[in-house]
Amino acid sequence: MIPSDNPSRMISRILEENACKVFFIDGKSDSSYTYGNLHGMCSCFRKKLGSKSGKQPVDVAVILREQASYMPVLLACWSSGRIPSIIDPNATSEKFETLNRLIRFKSIITDFDLARGYSKLPKHRYAHEIPAGTRKSAALEVKLPARSPFVILFTSGSTGIPKCVPLSFENITSNVRAFSNRLGINRNDCFLCTSPPWYAHGLYNSLLSSFFLGAKIMSPGILNVMNCGLALDRSGRYGASIYHLMPSMLKILTMVGRKIGSGLPKFRHVICGTARLEKKDKEDFESLFRIPVTQQYGMTETLFMCVNDRGQDKYSESVGRPVGCKLKIVDGEGRTLGKNETGEVICRSDSMYGSYYFQKEETTASYSDGWFRTGDSGFFNEDNYLFITGRLKEIIKKGGMNVNPNEIDGVLMKSPLLKQAKTIGIPDSTYGEEIISFAVKSDKSATEAELIALCRKKLPASHVPKKIFLINEMPLTSTGKVSSSDLASLALKMQKSKGE
Repeated sequence: MIPSDNPSRMISRILEENACKVFFIDGKSDSSYTYGNLHGMCSCFRKKLGSKSGKQPVDVAVILREQASYMPVLLACWSSGRIPSIIDPNATSEKFETLNRLIRFKSIITDFDLARGYSKLPKHRYAHEIPAGTRKSAALEVKLPARSPFVILFTSGSTGIPKCVPLSFENITSNVRAFSNRLGINRNDCFLCTSPPWYAHGLYNSLLSSFFLGAKIMSPGILNVMNCGLALDRSGRYGASIYHLMPSMLKILTMVGRKIGSGLPKFRHVICGTARLEKKDKEDFESLFRIPVTQQYGMTETLFMCVNDRGQDKYSESVGRPVGCKLKIVDGEGRTLGKNETGEVICRSDSMYGSYYFQKEETTASYSDGWFRTGDSGFFNEDNYLFITGRLKEIIKKGGMNVNPNEIDGVLMKSPLLKQAKTIGIPDSTYGEEIISFAVKSDKSATEAELIALCRKKLPASHVPKKIFLINEMPLTSTGKVSSSDLASLALKMQKSKGE
């Protein structure tokens, strides 16, 4: 990685020194483009974007489906003074307008036809066309300061309001440097990316990390059972060596890998995060692929915080030791706890921006004196290995995605047939957590099938509850709040009674 505190100099050197080197490979079509092509695509699209009024950066919504589109668009934004907010292309128009009210975008950049009525904002269509040759281009001038937001990502909060997470150039590059140095990842590696690029796991862990290292990235699409064989085949063909994945992906890879049998790719590092990794799933994968799974711990707000690079044998259930940051465990009063004492994990790091974007209340609740409250509980052992024991927040972590239960409850309560709804997450061997909703009927005609259909109409597929249990009343705590723990126990009992 080229050390620099100047975005223009660093990015220009990466593009220039790797001009003839392949950067991105589309595993589905076997097409690719070089760093030189990337520079050319950025320049062409920046001209289409045109100049903006004023010297201050402006916020734009980036809604892309194709993974190959992301890096050219990001470079075009950075070099034209635009701050890109990365939005899930499957988001509803209502969800977009919620984000728009928070940030007030000036325009939308997309590579597909948005639904009619999606927004009245000006739209810039990105067409992925690779320019011929790798002729030398002028240095790329980045028009965003190193400490200003370079990209905005979104994560759900327990209040139901999306949290806008800014990451600066310094946040990104300092974390890439710390993490890659710990694991010995370098420009000769090839990253395999099978995660959605509109989440930090795909965008930062794979795409931005590979770019700032001057490395290569290959993407066969978002991993599922149908394309897993293709992903494994292309990984072997193109020499994929670094693979960031989620626990839910391990089971798919193991299942398909067993059917393939021989000729499996030889990764150098398989790095797993975003949710709890079951010991059996880890062992099954390691036995088949003959490589240890390295667990990591991070969040959108902080990027990587821990990596278990040396304690796999001794502390296999640990997320590892801090990397490029300071972590400590505190009690409810903010007092620092000792070894093997469980409390909330808080973080201080050059890799975090230190606030949310245009959200003062959310910032006050999560950031204090330079420390970020993760909302996770855990402890450090005597060798300074971190163990995550639970989650203090109510966010459901399903397959690496953060699902806000309040969003689901809001949809259910639009039904006139219900008078109360509560959604929780319960442990699931495939996704880490599964979504279960409970509802109290106001009309006897309400059915689970009808409510599931409502959710499918109003929510992304990943947010639709697996089951909706209709009950007579909600269990309450002594303070009158719905008891999530009692609902979790009830869900397990009801599933067991139905043989699920």
